[in-house]
Amino acid sequence: MRKKTGFTLIETLVTLALTSVAVMSITVIIFNSLQANNKINYLEKVDRNGSAVLEEIKKNLYKADATTIDCGGGQSTVTFTNKYDGVTTTLRCIEGITGQIASISGVGTTVSLTSSDVGVSGCGGFVASCITGSASPTLEFNFALSAGSTDPGSKNYAKKFFRTKVVIRR
Repeated sequence: MRKKTGFTLIETLVTLALTSVAVMSITVIIFNSLQANNKINYLEKVDRNGSAVLEEIKKNLYKADATTIDCGGGQSTVTFTNKYDGVTTTLRCIEGITGQIASISGVGTTVSLTSSDVGVSGCGGFVASCITGSASPTLEFNFALSAGSTDPGSKNYAKKFFRTKVVIRR
């Protein structure tokens, strides 16, 4: 009698099906990990930019002569004079994907406080509160930063709202 060796068709199909399921599962896991990593990178970028803007706003306003603060340029602009060097500075929020929060000082030197790869929104309430007549002028700022794809259904997008209140000593 002859000995039969090899695999049957059913054994081969079952092995092929199980291997396909395993490969597809691993592919989905890797793809989801990459998407999550992209989202984390966008969140970190937004956080870094937002923190830098908040620090720069505070640093500029702590140097401001409290009697020169002018919030009359609308809710997206505040102007003041530096009490140490007399230079006039304007903080301005410009909305949009290519928008920016900028510091305009002296003879028109503009320094963007946000990087070009983040979008800016909420500029209509950038200067949310401006109380200048009191013994300690108080300004409140609100804005939102975003990064990533704005395509519908895209998971590669991050947006965060920022708020700070600055009390200026006379």
